[in-house]
Amino acid sequence: MAMLERMDGKIDLMVENYVSLNDKVESLDSRVESLDSRVESLDSKVGSLDSRVESLDNRVESLAIGQTRLRDELREFRVETKNNFSAVFEYLSKIDDELADIREELEKRKKTENIDKNWLEKFEQRLKKAEDQLRKQKLAAIK
Repeated sequence: MAMLERMDGKIDLMVENYVSLNDKVESLDSRVESLDSRVESLDSKVGSLDSRVESLDNRVESLAIGQTRLRDELREFRVETKNNFSAVFEYLSKIDDELADIREELEKRKKTENIDKNWLEKFEQRLKKAEDQLRKQKLAAIK
């Protein structure tokens, strides 16, 4: 009987150890489930961040394309503007040359023909005014 009592004590000890071990395994299972839940939550957040990063990447790419188009349009605008200013300057130069020719012819006629002095003074004033305006326009076009 003593042996049975010892065996009974050992069995009780084994049962206690089993119960204790079982409690520890259940605790570990609970912790693993909690970790699994956290990992799933992190996976979800990472997935959300991935989609946001992709969206930002698309936006940045779109901005880069827009910036390239804008840069190209500005280059075209610069070229067109330069060409337009060149054309205007050329046109103003032709007008300036024509005014110089008129002034030269007027000076020749003053020496060779009898011209009404009042008319001549008014004409010269108009010519000078046109030359001054042309000069101002040329200077403004250069700046």
